[in-house]
Amino acid sequence: METISHNVKDLEKSWRESLEQLIGRRLRDDQEVTIQIVDLAQPGNVDSQRVALRRALEIARQGRLNAVNSGLSEKQMDDGIESAIGEFRNGRRSPNP
Repeated sequence: METISHNVKDLEKSWRESLEQLIGRRLRDDQEVTIQIVDLAQPGNVDSQRVALRRALEIARQGRLNAVNSGLSEKQMDDGIESAIGEFRNGRRSPNP
């Protein structure tokens, strides 16, 4: 499964217009477009994967909003995310989920 996200304000004009045609409405500069590519042939329950991904995206969105409101830079946010992913992969999960 692959997820691609873009801030609407950063899209090239032609891309933005194409997306607006695809979804059938205008996009605002303060929005983000997230596209999910799901391999339906992949083993596992696709519905549960979609639910899990939606939840993860909502958590990420809220985290990014909280970080911005706290005055963190994009680099600080990205560094924090990379650090958390590395700790999770190495089995060192945060005690405060």
